Amino acid sequence: MEIDELLEQACEITCLPSTAKDQIPGGLTNETKRRIKKIAVDELAGVLKKAVDQIDHGSVESIEKLVRKAAKR
Repeated sequence: MEIDELLEQACEITCLPSTAKDQIPGGLTNETKRRIKKIAVDELAGVLKKAVDQIDHGSVESIEKLVRKAAKR
């Protein structure tokens, strides 16, 4: 599965707003995209939801850093 499809499915699972869906792919480096491509779509959905929730609650870290941290677990 291509990374764009994987991200789209994960965003659909978490019901993220369209703004977040549009911005997430551009906020991730190619290295991070390669890493998350190895994660199951359900797990990736949780990673993205957690990262977006942290940003919504005032985190100043980038989506890149938040996704990398959550994906390491």
